[in-house]
Amino acid sequence: MCATMAFHRFRCSPVAKTLTCYPLLKYRSHNELAPRWLHMRFQNSMSLVPIVLDKTTHGERAYDIYSRLLKDRIICLMGAISDEVAGLVVAQLLYLQSEDKKIPIHIYINSPGGVVTAGLAIYDTMQFIKPPVATWCVGQASSMGSLLLAAGAPGLRFALPHSRIMVHQPSGSAHGELL
Repeated sequence: MCATMAFHRFRCSPVAKTLTCYPLLKYRSHNELAPRWLHMRFQNSMSLVPIVLDKTTHGERAYDIYSRLLKDRIICLMGAISDEVAGLVVAQLLYLQSEDKKIPIHIYINSPGGVVTAGLAIYDTMQFIKPPVATWCVGQASSMGSLLLAAGAPGLRFALPHSRIMVHQPSGSAHGELL
């Protein structure tokens, strides 16, 4: 097959957390007829999030699962710790503190680690807020994830039976000129 394709434009339509794009292709092949539109589906940066129904006195209300867990003072820290993830976790911690300063907050950690400054932003916020923070290792807590696991309030640090915790010496470097 010796088809040469040229992208001319995209027509995209968002569909429930995914982006469906239809690139317009021109096939240049003298012996092959190809479809003019090729359907490609790209996952958004956030995968599909389950929706749960919560029964209230006013009827049922639909929540995404993370909002429902936040209502129960549970924060999920899953995946690598980046500046974006740290911003979300810090905002959730501050929000839960504003709701109630005495009820514990639970952070479930499954992380291979990540950016040191982002992790320290979460650590500092955990130490700053008034409510006790319980930390739970589910899966793994490695590198910066293990530091955040250890940052939980005394007596409120937990690891599930098949979870893994990896702690290592910090590493760093310096470069530049000595003046």
